[in-house]
Amino acid sequence: MECPLPLGDPQKAGDNVDPWTHELSCVYARSEQGTPSGQAKAAYCLFAHHTFRGNHGLSITTSPEIAADIVASGALEDMEDSWDWERRIFTPGPVVTDKGPSYAVKDLPGRGKGVIAQRTIRQGEILMLDHPAVLVASDFSSQMQPEMRETFFRRALSQLPRDTQKRLVNLARSDGADPLTPVYDIVTTNTCGVFLGDNVAHIGLFPEVSRLNHACKPNAFFRFSQRTLTMQVIAYRDIHAGEEITINCVISPLVGLIAR
Repeated sequence: MECPLPLGDPQKAGDNVDPWTHELSCVYARSEQGTPSGQAKAAYCLFAHHTFRGNHGLSITTSPEIAADIVASGALEDMEDSWDWERRIFTPGPVVTDKGPSYAVKDLPGRGKGVIAQRTIRQGEILMLDHPAVLVASDFSSQMQPEMRETFFRRALSQLPRDTQKRLVNLARSDGADPLTPVYDIVTTNTCGVFLGDNVAHIGLFPEVSRLNHACKPNAFFRFSQRTLTMQVIAYRDIHAGEEITINCVISPLVGLIAR
């Protein structure tokens, strides 16, 4: 793929922009070798749904084809069908039982924040639920110049509800990150790998899941549903009260298991 052209006409991404709540912005890539000279194709567009899941909001940087697949699948709809075993409307955070919430986010000396179990969590138990705030095609960053990439990420955050924006800008950042690309740093530091469409790799920024620290030998794993755009965090083994809950966003055993 050659260097992208500037932001183009958003209507090129598709004639019907519903249910997106903002005008589309697109980056074009020149056609591959062997195609007619000068022909351009919309490689990535920014799609925003400001009221997704009760004003949680969602910004997606992906191809028009993937966005169309998301809309066609009904994943953006909030209505829960009688046959749908997965809840679509919930408050992201700990799962609460008669024994209390599964965890609390606490300060860890010298390590920032972490997720600490507040009760015994049994192996296989769902302990956290979350919605994505930002989804980005995995190959987007490598195809964009830093300035264009940062512009897209800033716009993605600006199109989210204010409360969601505040949660994201307060997330952890990498040491030694480029001060000129702070939003890119937030996204890359706090995302997990997911699949959309026909198993096309994306990264997802989940505000609550982002509070979980990474471990090479985690005690929990995550499971993402394309059908409802819901992230579940599940205990890999019994987790005891006072123990930090960790995941591995790179090698989660169910990163490729997508309920449809």
